[in-house]
Amino acid sequence: MSFDADAEPQQPGNRFQTGSDIKESATYLREIMSAWEERRGSVRSHGLRLLKALCALVERYPERAQEGYTALEIAEEVGRDGGPDWYHNASREPDTAEAGKKVRGYWKTANKIWGERQEGVTQRFADQRPVVIPKCGKDQSKGGPPSRYWLRFEYPASRVDTSPEALPRSLTGSDLVRPTETEAPTVRYYTDTATRSPILERLAESGILLNGARKAIYFSVAIPVAIFILAVTALPILSLSYAPDMQAVVKTGISLVMVVALVWASLGWFMRVVENRIAIAPQPFQDWSGHDDRVIELKRDEEHHANRVFVKRYIAVCPLCQRKVRIQSGGRQFPRRLVGRCEASPTEHVFSFDPVLRTGIYLHWPHPYGKHQRPER
Repeated sequence: MSFDADAEPQQPGNRFQTGSDIKESATYLREIMSAWEERRGSVRSHGLRLLKALCALVERYPERAQEGYTALEIAEEVGRDGGPDWYHNASREPDTAEAGKKVRGYWKTANKIWGERQEGVTQRFADQRPVVIPKCGKDQSKGGPPSRYWLRFEYPASRVDTSPEALPRSLTGSDLVRPTETEAPTVRYYTDTATRSPILERLAESGILLNGARKAIYFSVAIPVAIFILAVTALPILSLSYAPDMQAVVKTGISLVMVVALVWASLGWFMRVVENRIAIAPQPFQDWSGHDDRVIELKRDEEHHANRVFVKRYIAVCPLCQRKVRIQSGGRQFPRRLVGRCEASPTEHVFSFDPVLRTGIYLHWPHPYGKHQRPER
């Protein structure tokens, strides 16, 4: 989707995009979806194909975007896009009943994927001009015409500043920010999915409200953990005065160190969330991708005057090599902070991470090559 600071809606009185604008938005949404990873052949991969087919239909028939498209049209588009043939039976004859059944069945998964990804999609479109909000849904049939599946791009209720100054610095309509010789390269983080279980869905969708009994339970765990760690750490020192021999002191010390390490590995993230308002999520909240880049985030809910706990994943694009940047611990190099590390070069391509602004700056500036350029080959 191109950047145009002077772009204005073609029909200011219409709350939905139409014409060439909606085709461009649907194309951009398909580009975003192309980076979504789902296991090939799984139910979720079929749900993702359905969403991509819906984008393709909007690109092909933009005038029908508000009206929507039938299940048969979506089934045909899935096959046309290189996916499984939902429209024909084993004899290669049209099977409208089976096609409709498959689309209806996979729509539940597609709707679930959309719910997981919607926040990040909205963030990406918020960096485009003109700003639109993608929404998809289904108009249920009640004995009349067949159900319609729709993808619409809605203008915000309030006017958005479209001047270049309103954009984040160095952001030019894309999450890939090209570096210069005088400025450190920057990245733009977007919320990615962080749900693979009912508990995570609940956390990522609306968070856990820390108020009343929940707040009491949360801190009734956090405070005793802190006291316990301090107490067991001090015991080896105190035991020096009473222990019968040094061997017993050493054994006691080793045992307590192992206990403290185990407790901290299990619940240390709890303390980091309270202190820093964000921390790498513990292993039970990670998936099997091996990235371990989900975070637990504590945010203030001003409406309810309480805190909410979210489980999220943030993704950016490395301006040096265009690979994904994922949130990881800063380690010894950047202690007590989270940073964005590139998949291709996690040691050198490192960026700061601001979860509020969703921005980051290259932490190894100036570039080791003198200028921010790739080395000559």
